[in-house]
Amino acid sequence: MDSRVPHPRLSALDLEAILGVTTALAQPFDLTTMLAEVVNAAKQVLKADRGSVWLYDPAKEELVLEVATGIPAIRVPATAGLAGACAQSRAIINVPDCYADPRFDPRVDHESGYRTCCMLTLPLIDHRGALVGVMQVLNGGVFDAGDETLAAALAAQCAVALQRVRMTEAPATALRRFPRRVDALPALFAFTAAFFAEHDVDAALLSPVDFAIEELFTNMVKYGRPGGDEVELALARIAGGVDVALTDYDVDPFDPTQAPDADVTLPIEQRSPGGLGIHLTRRLVEGLDYGYSPERREARITFRKTGEPAQPNGGSLR
Repeated sequence: MDSRVPHPRLSALDLEAILGVTTALAQPFDLTTMLAEVVNAAKQVLKADRGSVWLYDPAKEELVLEVATGIPAIRVPATAGLAGACAQSRAIINVPDCYADPRFDPRVDHESGYRTCCMLTLPLIDHRGALVGVMQVLNGGVFDAGDETLAAALAAQCAVALQRVRMTEAPATALRRFPRRVDALPALFAFTAAFFAEHDVDAALLSPVDFAIEELFTNMVKYGRPGGDEVELALARIAGGVDVALTDYDVDPFDPTQAPDADVTLPIEQRSPGGLGIHLTRRLVEGLDYGYSPERREARITFRKTGEPAQPNGGSLR
Protein backbone atom coordinates (compact mmCIF):
# COMPACT_ATOMS: atom_id res chain seq x y z
CA MET A 1 0.00 0.00 0.00
CA ASP A 2 1.36 3.42 -0.97
CA SER A 3 1.54 5.51 2.22
CA ARG A 4 2.95 8.63 0.61
CA VAL A 5 1.09 11.87 1.31
CA PRO A 6 -0.61 13.20 -1.84
CA HIS A 7 0.40 16.73 -2.70
CA PRO A 8 -2.47 19.16 -3.22
CA ARG A 9 -2.80 20.61 -6.67
CA LEU A 10 -1.05 23.98 -6.81
CA SER A 11 -2.24 26.90 -8.86
CA ALA A 12 0.05 29.12 -10.89
CA LEU A 13 -0.17 31.73 -8.14
CA ASP A 14 0.83 29.12 -5.53
CA LEU A 15 3.89 28.10 -7.53
CA GLU A 16 4.78 31.73 -8.12
CA ALA A 17 4.68 32.39 -4.38
CA ILE A 18 6.93 29.41 -3.58
CA LEU A 19 9.40 30.24 -6.35
CA GLY A 20 9.43 33.85 -5.19
CA VAL A 21 10.71 32.78 -1.78
CA THR A 22 13.42 30.59 -3.35
CA THR A 23 14.52 33.42 -5.62
CA ALA A 24 14.59 35.94 -2.78
CA LEU A 25 16.78 33.66 -0.66
CA ALA A 26 19.45 33.68 -3.37
CA GLN A 27 19.80 37.47 -3.09
CA PRO A 28 20.68 39.92 -0.29
CA PHE A 29 17.61 40.48 1.86
CA ASP A 30 16.23 42.23 4.91
CA LEU A 31 15.19 39.64 7.51
CA THR A 32 11.76 41.09 8.32
CA THR A 33 10.92 41.47 4.64
CA MET A 34 12.12 37.94 3.88
CA LEU A 35 10.14 36.38 6.72
CA ALA A 36 7.04 38.32 5.66
CA GLU A 37 7.47 36.93 2.16
CA VAL A 38 7.61 33.37 3.52
CA VAL A 39 4.49 33.97 5.63
CA ASN A 40 2.65 35.46 2.66
CA ALA A 41 3.64 32.47 0.53
CA ALA A 42 2.34 30.10 3.22
CA LYS A 43 -0.96 32.00 3.41
CA GLN A 44 -1.29 31.88 -0.38
CA VAL A 45 -0.49 28.20 -0.77
CA LEU A 46 -2.48 27.00 2.25
CA LYS A 47 -5.37 29.42 1.71
CA ALA A 48 -4.85 30.67 5.27
CA ASP A 49 -6.04 33.93 6.79
CA ARG A 50 -3.00 34.81 8.90
CA GLY A 51 0.53 33.72 9.64
CA SER A 52 3.37 34.51 12.02
CA VAL A 53 7.02 33.77 12.73
CA TRP A 54 8.51 33.54 16.21
CA LEU A 55 12.27 33.78 16.69
CA TYR A 56 13.85 31.65 19.40
CA ASP A 57 16.07 33.52 21.87
CA PRO A 58 18.13 30.75 23.57
CA ALA A 59 19.81 33.16 25.99
CA LYS A 60 16.46 34.13 27.54
CA GLU A 61 14.54 30.95 26.66
CA GLU A 62 11.89 33.07 24.95
CA LEU A 63 10.04 33.23 21.66
CA VAL A 64 9.93 36.66 20.03
CA LEU A 65 7.12 37.46 17.62
CA GLU A 66 8.98 38.85 14.60
CA VAL A 67 6.35 38.77 11.85
CA ALA A 68 2.59 38.59 12.37
CA THR A 69 -0.61 39.70 10.71
CA GLY A 70 -2.23 42.45 12.76
CA ILE A 71 -0.38 41.69 16.02
CA PRO A 72 2.35 43.82 17.67
CA ALA A 73 5.71 42.29 18.60
CA ILE A 74 5.67 40.40 21.89
CA ARG A 75 7.90 38.04 23.90
CA VAL A 76 6.67 34.87 25.58
CA PRO A 77 8.38 32.00 27.44
CA ALA A 78 9.62 29.31 25.06
CA THR A 79 7.13 26.90 26.66
CA ALA A 80 3.99 29.06 26.23
CA GLY A 81 1.07 28.17 24.01
CA LEU A 82 1.18 26.08 20.86
CA ALA A 83 4.30 27.91 19.69
CA GLY A 84 6.05 26.89 22.91
CA ALA A 85 4.81 23.31 22.65
CA CYS A 86 6.19 23.15 19.11
CA ALA A 87 9.52 24.65 20.22
CA GLN A 88 9.84 22.03 22.95
CA SER A 89 8.83 19.03 20.82
CA ARG A 90 10.35 20.30 17.56
CA ALA A 91 7.49 18.62 15.74
CA ILE A 92 4.64 19.89 13.60
CA ILE A 93 1.46 20.54 15.59
CA ASN A 94 -1.77 20.53 13.58
CA VAL A 95 -4.76 21.66 15.66
CA PRO A 96 -8.19 21.67 13.98
CA ASP A 97 -9.93 23.41 16.93
CA CYS A 98 -7.61 25.65 18.94
CA TYR A 99 -10.08 26.36 21.76
CA ALA A 100 -10.44 22.64 22.36
CA ASP A 101 -6.68 22.24 22.82
CA PRO A 102 -5.39 23.02 26.34
CA ARG A 103 -2.03 24.12 24.93
CA PHE A 104 -3.59 27.03 23.06
CA ASP A 105 -3.14 30.45 24.69
CA PRO A 106 -6.18 32.64 23.82
CA ARG A 107 -4.76 35.87 25.23
CA VAL A 108 -3.69 37.24 21.85
CA ASP A 109 -7.20 36.59 20.51
CA HIS A 110 -8.73 38.38 23.49
CA GLU A 111 -6.47 41.40 23.02
CA SER A 112 -6.88 41.65 19.25
CA GLY A 113 -10.53 40.64 18.90
CA TYR A 114 -9.54 37.97 16.39
CA ARG A 115 -10.67 34.36 16.77
CA THR A 116 -8.27 31.58 15.90
CA CYS A 117 -10.09 28.47 14.77
CA CYS A 118 -7.42 26.12 13.42
CA MET A 119 -3.65 26.42 13.44
CA LEU A 120 -0.64 24.72 11.88
CA THR A 121 2.55 25.25 13.91
CA LEU A 122 5.96 24.24 12.57
CA PRO A 123 9.45 24.27 14.14
CA LEU A 124 12.18 26.16 12.29
CA ILE A 125 15.32 24.00 12.46
CA ASP A 126 18.64 25.02 10.94
CA HIS A 127 20.94 22.63 9.09
CA ARG A 128 22.80 21.81 12.33
CA GLY A 129 19.57 20.67 13.96
CA ALA A 130 19.26 23.74 16.21
CA LEU A 131 15.91 25.43 16.84
CA VAL A 132 15.84 28.97 15.43
CA GLY A 133 12.13 29.74 15.62
CA VAL A 134 8.52 28.69 15.04
CA MET A 135 6.16 29.43 12.14
CA GLN A 136 2.37 29.42 12.50
CA VAL A 137 -0.39 29.51 9.90
CA LEU A 138 -3.95 30.23 11.02
CA ASN A 139 -7.49 29.65 9.80
CA GLY A 140 -7.13 27.86 6.49
CA GLY A 141 -9.95 25.45 7.00
CA VAL A 142 -8.75 22.20 8.55
CA PHE A 143 -5.15 21.63 7.49
CA ASP A 144 -4.42 18.15 6.13
CA ALA A 145 -1.26 16.09 5.64
CA GLY A 146 -0.63 17.65 2.24
CA ASP A 147 -0.78 21.10 3.81
CA GLU A 148 1.75 19.98 6.41
CA THR A 149 4.14 18.90 3.66
CA LEU A 150 3.92 22.23 1.85
CA ALA A 151 4.19 24.23 5.06
CA ALA A 152 7.24 22.22 6.13
CA ALA A 153 8.97 23.12 2.85
CA LEU A 154 8.29 26.82 3.47
CA ALA A 155 9.37 26.49 7.11
CA ALA A 156 12.70 25.10 5.89
CA GLN A 157 13.13 28.18 3.69
CA CYS A 158 12.31 30.36 6.68
CA ALA A 159 14.96 28.59 8.77
CA VAL A 160 17.53 29.14 6.02
CA ALA A 161 16.76 32.87 6.04
CA LEU A 162 17.19 33.06 9.82
CA GLN A 163 20.44 31.11 9.76
CA ARG A 164 21.90 33.26 6.99
CA VAL A 165 21.13 36.48 8.82
CA ARG A 166 22.46 35.21 12.14
CA MET A 167 25.72 34.11 10.53
CA THR A 168 26.07 37.48 8.79
CA GLU A 169 25.21 39.65 11.78
CA ALA A 170 26.95 37.68 14.53
CA PRO A 171 30.54 38.67 15.32
CA ALA A 172 32.75 36.23 13.45
CA THR A 173 35.80 36.73 15.66
CA ALA A 174 36.70 35.84 19.22
CA LEU A 175 39.72 36.62 21.37
CA ARG A 176 40.76 35.47 24.82
CA ARG A 177 43.92 35.28 26.92
CA PHE A 178 44.98 32.15 28.75
CA PRO A 179 47.64 31.55 31.43
CA ARG A 180 50.92 30.35 29.96
CA ARG A 181 50.56 26.93 31.57
CA VAL A 182 49.95 23.47 30.13
CA ASP A 183 46.93 23.02 32.41
CA ALA A 184 45.22 25.85 30.49
CA LEU A 185 44.83 23.58 27.43
CA PRO A 186 41.33 22.28 28.35
CA ALA A 187 40.12 25.89 28.54
CA LEU A 188 41.62 26.61 25.11
CA PHE A 189 39.87 23.57 23.65
CA ALA A 190 36.55 24.61 25.20
CA PHE A 191 37.01 28.08 23.69
CA THR A 192 37.63 26.74 20.17
CA ALA A 193 34.74 24.26 20.42
CA ALA A 194 32.34 27.02 21.49
CA PHE A 195 33.53 29.27 18.64
CA PHE A 196 33.07 26.51 16.05
CA ALA A 197 29.54 25.79 17.31
CA GLU A 198 28.47 29.43 17.60
CA HIS A 199 29.80 30.48 14.20
CA ASP A 200 28.94 27.31 12.29
CA VAL A 201 32.52 26.40 11.37
CA ASP A 202 32.84 22.89 9.91
CA ALA A 203 33.18 20.56 12.91
CA ALA A 204 35.53 18.30 10.92
CA LEU A 205 38.17 21.06 11.15
CA LEU A 206 38.11 21.25 14.96
CA SER A 207 40.47 18.33 15.71
CA PRO A 208 43.33 19.52 13.45
CA VAL A 209 42.91 23.08 14.75
CA ASP A 210 43.08 21.87 18.36
CA PHE A 211 46.12 19.74 17.55
CA ALA A 212 47.95 22.71 16.05
CA ILE A 213 46.98 24.99 18.94
CA GLU A 214 48.16 22.41 21.47
CA GLU A 215 51.53 22.01 19.73
CA LEU A 216 52.15 25.77 19.34
CA PHE A 217 50.85 26.71 22.79
CA THR A 218 52.98 23.99 24.42
CA ASN A 219 56.05 25.40 22.65
CA MET A 220 55.22 28.84 24.05
CA VAL A 221 54.90 27.40 27.54
CA LYS A 222 58.17 25.49 27.19
CA TYR A 223 60.30 28.23 25.66
CA GLY A 224 58.58 31.45 26.78
CA ARG A 225 59.38 33.46 29.90
CA PRO A 226 58.14 31.45 32.92
CA GLY A 227 55.00 32.66 34.71
CA GLY A 228 53.64 36.16 34.33
CA ASP A 229 52.11 37.03 31.00
CA GLU A 230 49.33 35.19 29.27
CA VAL A 231 49.04 33.85 25.73
CA GLU A 232 46.34 35.36 23.54
CA LEU A 233 44.29 33.15 21.23
CA ALA A 234 42.32 34.84 18.43
CA LEU A 235 39.89 33.05 16.10
CA ALA A 236 38.18 34.41 12.98
CA ARG A 237 35.69 32.62 10.78
CA ILE A 238 36.54 32.74 7.09
CA ALA A 239 34.97 31.18 4.03
CA GLY A 240 35.33 27.45 4.46
CA GLY A 241 37.19 27.51 7.75
CA VAL A 242 38.97 29.56 10.40
CA ASP A 243 42.01 31.80 10.92
CA VAL A 244 43.96 31.29 14.15
CA ALA A 245 46.53 33.52 15.85
CA LEU A 246 48.52 32.84 19.04
CA THR A 247 50.33 35.85 20.54
CA ASP A 248 52.92 35.60 23.32
CA TYR A 249 54.11 38.70 25.20
CA ASP A 250 57.44 39.73 26.74
CA VAL A 251 59.38 36.78 25.35
CA ASP A 252 62.62 36.13 23.49
CA PRO A 253 62.27 35.03 19.87
CA PHE A 254 61.69 31.32 19.31
CA ASP A 255 60.38 30.24 15.93
CA PRO A 256 59.07 26.65 16.01
CA THR A 257 58.20 26.85 12.30
CA GLN A 258 61.94 26.74 11.51
CA ALA A 259 62.37 23.34 13.11
CA PRO A 260 63.44 20.77 10.49
CA ASP A 261 60.94 18.19 9.37
CA ALA A 262 61.07 14.94 11.29
CA ASP A 263 62.35 12.04 9.20
CA VAL A 264 59.48 9.64 9.71
CA THR A 265 61.09 7.09 7.39
CA LEU A 266 63.81 6.27 9.92
CA PRO A 267 63.35 3.53 12.52
CA ILE A 268 62.23 4.98 15.85
CA GLU A 269 65.56 4.27 17.54
CA GLN A 270 67.40 6.33 14.88
CA ARG A 271 65.17 9.41 15.00
CA SER A 272 66.22 12.62 16.74
CA PRO A 273 63.97 13.53 19.69
CA GLY A 274 61.31 16.20 19.12
CA GLY A 275 60.06 17.78 15.93
CA LEU A 276 57.22 15.38 15.20
CA GLY A 277 54.51 17.73 16.53
CA ILE A 278 55.48 20.65 14.29
CA HIS A 279 56.03 18.18 11.43
CA LEU A 280 52.39 17.08 11.72
CA THR A 281 51.13 20.62 12.29
CA ARG A 282 52.65 21.73 8.95
CA ARG A 283 50.65 19.01 7.24
CA LEU A 284 47.39 19.62 9.07
CA VAL A 285 47.02 23.39 8.64
CA GLU A 286 47.75 26.02 6.01
CA GLY A 287 49.82 29.20 6.06
CA LEU A 288 51.76 28.46 9.24
CA ASP A 289 53.73 31.64 9.92
CA TYR A 290 55.82 33.17 12.72
CA GLY A 291 56.48 36.84 13.42
CA TYR A 292 58.42 38.61 16.17
CA SER A 293 58.52 42.26 17.24
CA PRO A 294 61.79 43.10 19.08
CA GLU A 295 60.38 46.46 20.22
CA ARG A 296 57.38 44.88 21.90
CA ARG A 297 59.06 41.52 22.61
CA GLU A 298 55.97 39.97 21.12
CA ALA A 299 55.82 36.66 19.24
CA ARG A 300 52.88 35.77 17.01
CA ILE A 301 52.10 32.52 15.21
CA THR A 302 49.26 32.35 12.72
CA PHE A 303 47.71 29.63 10.62
CA ARG A 304 44.57 28.89 8.68
CA LYS A 305 42.47 25.76 8.45
CA THR A 306 39.95 25.12 5.68
CA GLY A 307 38.64 22.05 3.97
CA GLU A 308 41.39 22.36 1.36
CA PRO A 309 44.44 20.06 1.63
CA ALA A 310 47.20 21.70 3.70
CA GLN A 311 50.44 22.72 1.99
CA PRO A 312 53.47 21.96 4.22
CA ASN A 313 55.28 25.06 2.99
CA GLY A 314 52.23 27.31 2.68
CA GLY A 315 52.56 31.07 2.40
CA SER A 316 52.35 33.48 5.28
CA LEU A 317 49.10 34.58 6.84
CA ARG A 318 49.11 38.08 8.30
